[in-house]
Amino acid sequence: MSYDLALANEDQAEIRRLSRRFLEQEAPLAASRPTVASFIRGSTSADRSPSIPDSLGWLSLPLSEARGGAGLGLAEQCVVSAEMGRVLFDGGYLSSAYAVDLLLAAEQTTRVETLLDGITQHALSVAVVGPSSPDGGAEIAIGRSGDHDELTGRASNVLSAGTADAWLVVTTSHGRSALFEVRPGVVGAEYKATPTVDQSRMLYDLSLARVRGDLLAECDCAVIEEATARMIVRLAAEMVGSAHLCLEQTLAYVKERKQFGRLIGSFQALKHRLADLHVSIDVAWEMVRLAADTIDTGDREAARLVASAAKSAASRTFTHVAKETIQLHGGIGFTWELDAHRFLKRAMVSSVMFGGAEAHERFIAAQFGADAVACEHCV
Repeated sequence: MSYDLALANEDQAEIRRLSRRFLEQEAPLAASRPTVASFIRGSTSADRSPSIPDSLGWLSLPLSEARGGAGLGLAEQCVVSAEMGRVLFDGGYLSSAYAVDLLLAAEQTTRVETLLDGITQHALSVAVVGPSSPDGGAEIAIGRSGDHDELTGRASNVLSAGTADAWLVVTTSHGRSALFEVRPGVVGAEYKATPTVDQSRMLYDLSLARVRGDLLAECDCAVIEEATARMIVRLAAEMVGSAHLCLEQTLAYVKERKQFGRLIGSFQALKHRLADLHVSIDVAWEMVRLAADTIDTGDREAARLVASAAKSAASRTFTHVAKETIQLHGGIGFTWELDAHRFLKRAMVSSVMFGGAEAHERFIAAQFGADAVACEHCV
């Protein structure tokens, strides 16, 4: 018996069907599988991810119909992210979607609208340099030189910075935030790839030294927090989608692998382990759906709280499911030819992006005036 992640309506089901068809045809797991030689060289499969076609309209989902979008919310974006997680896709969607959220929340000046149109029409890819965890993120200081602003600071683990056409730099000072556009090739801006175990996604460390930044808009910090919460929920959805695919592959394996003259899926001990994985994935997915629905209602006060809850659940679930996938496949689970190791590596990196599970749990506990207590069942 197969199952899929629960959805709320037919619109979401259609988005999933179209997204899955495109990703399975244009970006299948096998096409991006690294070789041992490429791993030794340190090359990645991220650069081989196909670009997102205009026809799918993934980046324009949150835009109003008047602006050529679908007028849909974060819940629908999470469906797309979950499908990307199934094939370990890295086509710059997460970073560009983050930029779209920030620009939509900013004052709609001509420059903001131009940049927004470029992203949603897939003419421009943008990496966001800004908050990346409950405790903060990039530390960028603003200076002034003549008639323009200068940015100085560092940022770590920035998504898609090396392949982006522009950087959207977020600064915060005295309770106010500002959005600046910086071109990667400008004098004083440097970046380098961050070595990670995950070859399917590239992260970068950035350094800005008195770099000229073009001010796009100023806004309240609450606006930035909500956009960052949306980014975190999309990442959590992607992680749950990956975990779901791991369980699908494991279920298929135990239904064909025999030991002692019986299918190993018939062993009660394995049935319980598989059932536990099923439940944990469903719980994590419901946390993602709750977070998306809460944020879509415009509840900014609860946005960070529900986003942290979703990210914590997704991080712990994906890591546990990826480990169990290797174990339940037996000896073949440890081989390079099986994709299980790729999902575990993605889980290890994604779990710490935008704050690890413990950081989010500490944040949640602090909101209730309590200390985070580690659960004996947490992985």
